[in-house]
Amino acid sequence: HSRPIYSTHVAPPRAGHNRIASVGGDDLLAVYKEVPDGIAGYNPHQPRFAVDVKVEHAHEGDINCVRWNTRDGTVLCTVGDDGVAKLWCYTTG
Repeated sequence: HSRPIYSTHVAPPRAGHNRIASVGGDDLLAVYKEVPDGIAGYNPHQPRFAVDVKVEHAHEGDINCVRWNTRDGTVLCTVGDDGVAKLWCYTTG
C-alpha cells in the first residue's frame, strides 16, 4: 500500500489457505500469503507474508473495509467511499 491501510481481515481457518486481505486509502485490495517454512530466516513466531494478489483501483476512492466470507474463505467483500459494496472471488493457484 502507498497510503494508509484502513482494514485487514484473516481468512477463516476452514478456508485452509491462511491468507490475509487488506484495503486502504490507495484504492488497493491486496491478499497476502505466508512465506513457507523453507525460506532462509523463517521464524514460526514471526511469520512473513508476501503479496499473492493485488487489485489496483478496486474502487473509485478509498476502500474502508474488507471481510472474508466466514463459510469458506473464497469470497471477499469490500466497501468504499464510492458507496459500493463489491464481492470478489478468490481461489488459490
